[in-house]
Amino acid sequence: MTTLISRRIVLMGALPAACGLAQPARKADGAPVRSTARAPAPIPSAQPVIDVRTFGASPAASAAVNSAAFLAASRAIDRADGGTLFVPPGVYRVGVQERRGLATHVPTDLIRIADCRRPVVVSGAGATLKAADGLRYGAFKPGGGARHDAARPSVDPAYRTDAPLMVHISGCSGPVHVAGLRLDGNRNAYLLGGQWGDTGRQVGGDGLILERNTGPVTVADLRSDNHGRDGIMLVHYGLTARSPRYPVTLTDVSCDGNGRQGLSWVGGTQLTVTRGRFTRTGRGKFASAPGAGVDVEAEGSVCRNGRFVDCKFVDNSGVGFLADSGDSADIVLERCEFVGTTTWAAWPRKPGIVFRDCMFVGSIVNVHGDADPRRATQFYGCRFHADPALSPTRAVFGPYLADLGAGARNVLMSACDFWAKAPDKALPWTYPDIRYDNCRFRQTGKSISYPRGTFSGTTRIDSAGTVELWGSVFNGPTTLNGRKLA
Repeated sequence: MTTLISRRIVLMGALPAACGLAQPARKADGAPVRSTARAPAPIPSAQPVIDVRTFGASPAASAAVNSAAFLAASRAIDRADGGTLFVPPGVYRVGVQERRGLATHVPTDLIRIADCRRPVVVSGAGATLKAADGLRYGAFKPGGGARHDAARPSVDPAYRTDAPLMVHISGCSGPVHVAGLRLDGNRNAYLLGGQWGDTGRQVGGDGLILERNTGPVTVADLRSDNHGRDGIMLVHYGLTARSPRYPVTLTDVSCDGNGRQGLSWVGGTQLTVTRGRFTRTGRGKFASAPGAGVDVEAEGSVCRNGRFVDCKFVDNSGVGFLADSGDSADIVLERCEFVGTTTWAAWPRKPGIVFRDCMFVGSIVNVHGDADPRRATQFYGCRFHADPALSPTRAVFGPYLADLGAGARNVLMSACDFWAKAPDKALPWTYPDIRYDNCRFRQTGKSISYPRGTFSGTTRIDSAGTVELWGSVFNGPTTLNGRKLA
């Protein structure tokens, strides 16, 4: 049974388990039906077209030359009030930190475009921006720049050292399109400073930030990996539930091995993510909490109308999909895969979150219970399978398929399949306030389980271990190990 504990500690999986590789629909023989591969959509163009080579960028150039060239090309887009920034194929070394006054190792800007009214396109054609080796990151002493380690993590800006931000597009009212880029933060080659911020190193170092854009934003065919902080950050402060919808669409994006988050959604009124991969956050040289694959955390704003389709949240040091703070609500996740290897696969404690045809490998925790069943977390046709063969590391987190002892009033599990296949795993821990409708339960091992609930439709439970059902309500035919209960 889960108790409420510190979010910043829990999300990194630092506590013992107290208390899925999701697949799309399956064929009759049990084989998964995979999404059909699609050719990349053509990249649109906006005038003028600014080629970064015009300003000296080249795969053969130094990080300093390339950084200056990308910034100059960005400023040309700004002056034209829009256009296409074109990066030809190749690997471009980028990232410079300079001393400015008393500040030590201040990062230079790279691609930074703001306040354009005409269309903006950043086209990579498969180009890679890779951060230089040896960039400093974390807390360093002013002046000489020696690493700063304090008894408590520093929050003094004089000690803060950020890594360069690769792409930042903000305040644009025209359409924005980013495609064909590989953004490699190279964080495992950082010269690491001391901790800065509340946990870990809460300093800049991101792949793509989209901030306060009111025109439609689309991102396609993007990899944003190995950054000190986040692969992608979506920011729009000051929004309310009544604000207009400002659509952001991410298609075929991958965020792997970032330090804090794959994707941070901290404000927005419409987000659609299709075939997104949010994996291995916090794996590597260092990690900062929460360490999530995706963190939905409205800050001075709202997060509304989210949709994730055919996405993967796999082997993150924190929770795979996390929604626990801020004014966030109304998110649908379809045919997604959640694999928790060292901590929870999902933590969806916000109203109006719906999972359809998803698979969870590793325990889920902290759903949203509500007096209004429409606002409580809902699961339709989902599979909860504790099978080590479905984990990339063969590790599956948690003793229970779901650990919902903190409360699950009116949470619905409809046509869901629970299979605790590993010998040390057990069926869900729930109270009778959860609703099960036409669900199937199987457990191989002999651990005691507590899948209590209000059962409707047809329910079948088969377990080699003791099954505690006290307090449960049976509104349809129910069998336990072949014995009819109702």
